[in-house]
Amino acid sequence: MRSTDSEIIGYLRVVQILDSLPALVGYVDLDLRIVYANKLIETWYRRPLDELVGMQLKTLFSAEHYQTVEALLGQVLAGTEVNEEREIQYPDGETRQVNLNYIPDRSDGQVLGYFFLVQDVSERNRAQDALRAINAELDRRIGDATAELAHRNQELSKENRAREESEERYRIVSELMSDL
Repeated sequence: MRSTDSEIIGYLRVVQILDSLPALVGYVDLDLRIVYANKLIETWYRRPLDELVGMQLKTLFSAEHYQTVEALLGQVLAGTEVNEEREIQYPDGETRQVNLNYIPDRSDGQVLGYFFLVQDVSERNRAQDALRAINAELDRRIGDATAELAHRNQELSKENRAREESEERYRIVSELMSDL
């Protein structure tokens, strides 16, 4: 096998791996044009990949979506890595809570573009919210049970004192009876 055949096979495997990821992965240049993106972008943006590659983000994104990430794009193009969570409405009709990870591509101290990894964390956040609600309910139940136990403990203490007083009276009466 020639070196170029091996390189092509290696490239195709990398593309296959990236396309199988459950996140958007790609690269954007300084003009904010998509240079590469994995297949998931087709689903989220409802356009074929060959149409998306080369498209400027401002054209691809809705005005609201662009405003949501515009400051982050400025940060990454200034050379700062970005890792943020945002809620974004996508053209496929889904509003997703996403983790946006933008990594500057630097060469000789200059930013050439950036790599992106966008993960849908909606399900994770829903699970966290559900766990928080369950924990709050458990805390409430534990608080109620603790209060009930404290109340029952007070009642038992009163009953024990009354029993002890009754036993003391019985002992005194028994001693007096035996003295008589």
